[in-house]
Amino acid sequence: MLAWHFLGLSVTSEEALWGRISGFPKVLRKVTLESDANKYLGISYARDGNTPTLKLTLELKKGKPTRDEKRFLDFVSPIPFLTIMHGKVFNRGVVGGGKYKIYELEKVAPQIWNIKFGDCSIEYPNDPNNYLARLGIRKCITGYCWLKQKLRYKIPYKEE
Repeated sequence: MLAWHFLGLSVTSEEALWGRISGFPKVLRKVTLESDANKYLGISYARDGNTPTLKLTLELKKGKPTRDEKRFLDFVSPIPFLTIMHGKVFNRGVVGGGKYKIYELEKVAPQIWNIKFGDCSIEYPNDPNNYLARLGIRKCITGYCWLKQKLRYKIPYKEE
């Protein structure tokens, strides 16, 4: 079965590491997110907090996605994502592929969705210890970002 699986979820606080909620394998890492008018940049760092291990760049383009980009998104949207928890595989549903196409969601619910398309790239060290290098990840086909989120969530510490 074709499916997505999270190899590692970088979190930025000790509290976020507590438990393996939903089976996502988590690691504590420094993560930086930057954006300007036409570019988004996300970097995840190694344990030392200085060595970049993953760099994702999305350079926005004007206009709508191309026909080929829409076809690609239509193909990957209904693919479910899986997690493993306590030795069992859980199907967490699909990333997209519901009633509306990913590229149509902003028209349907503009208060929630802010979808932008562009050219993306991924960079990582050519190191046999880097899981992306071992997988042979090469080229991004398209990129998009979304979600208008104004909330910040933190688990409060309770002294007992």
